[in-house]
Amino acid sequence: MRVSLTWLKEYVTPRLTPRQIAERLTLAGLEVTDCRVMNDEVLFECEVTPNRPDWLSHVGVARELAAITGSPLHLPAVALPKAVAGPRPTVTIQDRKACRRYVGTLIEGVTVGPSPAWLTARLAAIGVRSINNVVDITNFCLFEIGQPLHAFDADRLAKGRIVVRRARSGERLITIDGVERTLDPSILVVADAERPVAVAGIMGGQATEVTVATRRVLLESAWFDPLVIRRASRALRLASESSYRFERGVDFEQVAAAARRAAALIVEQVGGQVVGGPVDRRTVRAKPRPIPWDPSSARALGTTVPPARQRQLLERLGCRVVGTGARWRITPPSFRGDLRQPVDLLEEVARLWGYERLPVTLPRPIPSARRSVQETASVHEPTVDLWRRERRIREWLVASGLDEIMTYSLIGPMDLDRLTRGNPSLVPQLAGGSQVALRNPISQDYSILRQTLIIGALKTVAWNLNRRVPGVALFELGRTYHASTEGRPPDERRQLSLVLAGLRPGSWDAKPVPWNLFHAKGILDTVAQRLGARPLSWEPVTTVPVVPWLSRDGQLRAYALSLAGAPAPEVPPAILGLVLPTEAFDIPSDVEVIYAELAWPAWWGQPPAPVGVQPLPTMAPVTRDFAIVVEEPVTHAQIVDVVQTAGGPLVRQVTLFDCYRGSPVPPGKKSLAYTVAYSAGDRALTDAEVAAAHSAILDALRARVQATLRL
Repeated sequence: MRVSLTWLKEYVTPRLTPRQIAERLTLAGLEVTDCRVMNDEVLFECEVTPNRPDWLSHVGVARELAAITGSPLHLPAVALPKAVAGPRPTVTIQDRKACRRYVGTLIEGVTVGPSPAWLTARLAAIGVRSINNVVDITNFCLFEIGQPLHAFDADRLAKGRIVVRRARSGERLITIDGVERTLDPSILVVADAERPVAVAGIMGGQATEVTVATRRVLLESAWFDPLVIRRASRALRLASESSYRFERGVDFEQVAAAARRAAALIVEQVGGQVVGGPVDRRTVRAKPRPIPWDPSSARALGTTVPPARQRQLLERLGCRVVGTGARWRITPPSFRGDLRQPVDLLEEVARLWGYERLPVTLPRPIPSARRSVQETASVHEPTVDLWRRERRIREWLVASGLDEIMTYSLIGPMDLDRLTRGNPSLVPQLAGGSQVALRNPISQDYSILRQTLIIGALKTVAWNLNRRVPGVALFELGRTYHASTEGRPPDERRQLSLVLAGLRPGSWDAKPVPWNLFHAKGILDTVAQRLGARPLSWEPVTTVPVVPWLSRDGQLRAYALSLAGAPAPEVPPAILGLVLPTEAFDIPSDVEVIYAELAWPAWWGQPPAPVGVQPLPTMAPVTRDFAIVVEEPVTHAQIVDVVQTAGGPLVRQVTLFDCYRGSPVPPGKKSLAYTVAYSAGDRALTDAEVAAAHSAILDALRARVQATLRL
């Protein structure tokens, strides 16, 4: 909705700049998405939530601004001009549920023509074109107080009657946009004695629209059922500013006031006089709905809001506050239909007190009758620790150059088919559990709760790469769902996924290079170290069903994580590897996709001990190289462990600088070359010390990994 600051200042004048007004409204829940100057007019673009139809007008925004700032509110006058004697219009409501109030006002002697400059300017500022003075006044009142109005040419109404009823099958109506529309009984219409003259709450008919020839106007102001209007708007594929407001609900008590406001403006600006007074037909009576309120309930906000201040804030909203002590009764104004229970009042106190003034705290479980306060605290602490670690891991992954994504928890059979290459036998293997299907899915594409995060990750990779993004590095902290025993809800597991694809960003002195498996491993190892996880060991996976999607060209390219000191689980806590041919997910075939998924938080440990400060060595280290031939399954981590254990404290650094496969190295083996740096820190090492340490390392490699020394 577009709001004019000049127009707004007719009702409230806060001592704030336009930017400050936009900020205060946004912090209170009325989001101002844009603030601009057009033709010397400051305009706000507001995003109104469905539960606050009272914001769909300048008076509604002014009320909110007055409540936030405490500035006085000046509402427009709604006094009806004195009526002359004469017959009043005949109004009949046949559908008493769909139309609960209808006010008809007959005005005779009008002179329809161009609108005055002030009225044209008001409407032009918010993007509404001028039609004629009568129609412009109804539009002005719509945007001023939020009540849709419609003006009929009274001389064109058969027998001068208004009947609010359901349309009959096959009835037709040409609306003011010139389109002939076929109606049915689901659609509410405003008719005269013979035919429909308007689609109720949406658009009037061409046959009774106000023109320069009009001399008598019947002004309509009504309350129509939001659901009925919404269904009619969808059925006819017809929407308007009126239907937008009726669908969200207008103020029942404002219907008559809006009619008086519009009638007064028509008499003042167009001429004429009200005949016989307005006809107000209503099928129900609005009843006050007081809400019990205890001022101590505001403690739930984590701060202290004095009762006197609460009373002041609620009264600013237009609420009637009665009571003292712990027993208050709050009666909301008629335009606040969203206020129904104490929690709604708590939100209002928080909004007007200021969300930015509330302390940031983590929620604590409420003690139950079966749980003591001590037990509650013990449950709370692991939860707090989890949130803190999730916040840290997000910070570290973002610092590593990754972007966080949030994907759908629901997938479809086609997604599983693409992931498992059409092999249904692999589906139960997904992440170690059978799938959970919805009983009443809205679509087959969203009928299964995900058992792995990879499907959302691959869809996101495809979306980006197919829009010429050179490379992506993403992570997600989400939940997966796995079937439990009969009668129990699905097992929810926290998972962390990481996906790299395409080119890694370069810099001014280096060209971009493709992401590879070692980048992913390095990121995970670094984050695990900072989280205090137990030492990680990545072992090659030997069984395809465990990770059916981590295979390429018939060969497995996957590694499973094992944790030091922990028994090997049936499903590894983490899997890392290259994804199978990804054409099924519309990912280019020449792009390698590296994916990792970790059972979060099963792989963490205790927070790492603080790193001690050590003086820089005063003597240069001594380096020695060696090359060995080992079996293919022997890992770099195993060799580093052997070197550091056998070499003792003199080993300061172990660096792999070459890996070779091929002749003359036998098949099934590989050649690895290392540099070992030896240092004693504050003194020079002797040749004998270095030789003894180096010899011990080579002997240990022969004994523990069956290494053969290459000369």
